[in-house]
Amino acid sequence: HDVCVFLSHKPFRSTWISTNFPIFPSNSKEFEHYDGILISPFTPTAAEVASHSCARDKFFYLHSMESAYAFNGITWQERARNAYSLPIKIFCTSHYVRTILELIYHRNVIGQLVPPGIDPDIFNTVGRQFTCHIENRPLRVLIFGRGGYFRGNDVAIRGVQIAQQKIPIDFRAIPDN
Repeated sequence: HDVCVFLSHKPFRSTWISTNFPIFPSNSKEFEHYDGILISPFTPTAAEVASHSCARDKFFYLHSMESAYAFNGITWQERARNAYSLPIKIFCTSHYVRTILELIYHRNVIGQLVPPGIDPDIFNTVGRQFTCHIENRPLRVLIFGRGGYFRGNDVAIRGVQIAQQKIPIDFRAIPDN
């Protein structure tokens, strides 16, 4: 697939991840005339994607219930609540987000991409060799960013604990502060 990224804030490039696709500012002619599929990855760009006049289809990737986070501030919470009613297709990674959108905001959601809970078969070691591909070191697992109940870190940590019973894992959590 052809892929490009439109960024809303300078420096309009990615310095932390290598890319092999073009990156444009969202105030560019490329964005204005873009006729493909647009996906907003979070609340601040959802309205811009929803109001785009040329896009073939428009999606809002809702990975958390952004209106529930008081530490983002009242402006972000209001913008999030407004975004849930935009004329845009919503998909999410969480069952709880899907449930809230359907029951409280009366939105049809495409569905969650990541089922809730832990799949113990993922960590089934019968007949498998689990070693890191770099010099037989333990598998490294990292959780980065804001912690909290809504983000599902409790499920991730429990999954790592189950896996550590079978394979060596170097586990770390790095907070955002």
